[in-house]
Amino acid sequence: MKIREDRPFGFEYSKKFRLGELVEWSGWGYDESGLIIHNSHFGMILSMAPEEFNGREVMFATVHPVGQKQTKKFIVFVLRKRQVK
Repeated sequence: MKIREDRPFGFEYSKKFRLGELVEWSGWGYDESGLIIHNSHFGMILSMAPEEFNGREVMFATVHPVGQKQTKKFIVFVLRKRQVK
């Protein structure tokens, strides 16, 4: 893969998504007994835009997580399309 300096990092990957699309990301948490567990989270993409991150333009997505009031911002590479079953 060739890095293009004229576009933000993650630009090509961000073209996989559309505004309003349901996406999924993973995270870590604890269960009721205190054991570490792997969680999947879901939300809807509200916007995507490049932002400076560590001196470089990087594509970010603002997501509204299901069941939460606050939006979250993610580098687009941590998101994947949610497959509706």
